[in-house]
Amino acid sequence: MSAAVGAVLVTVSLVLLTWAWHLILSKKLIALAVSVIVFKYAIFGTIIYIVITKAWVDGVWFVVGVSTLLPTVLLFAIWQNGQNNQLNW
Repeated sequence: MSAAVGAVLVTVSLVLLTWAWHLILSKKLIALAVSVIVFKYAIFGTIIYIVITKAWVDGVWFVVGVSTLLPTVLLFAIWQNGQNNQLNW
């Protein structure tokens, strides 16, 4: 359960960050970029603190869930590259 909570938390964070950066880059809003950087990490840190302090969350498994981000992103990138038939190793 703790690993799933960590994985969901990091996935939601990544999706929201991707959406925000798309908005920032399409409209070139510097103030929004600064706000996203500052508030994202403040909110993310607060959420992680609240989740870790719950009795039903095991810290080790939570970290395992959070650490699934990198392999997931790499596999997704390889999969997308393979779909374009441009797999150059």
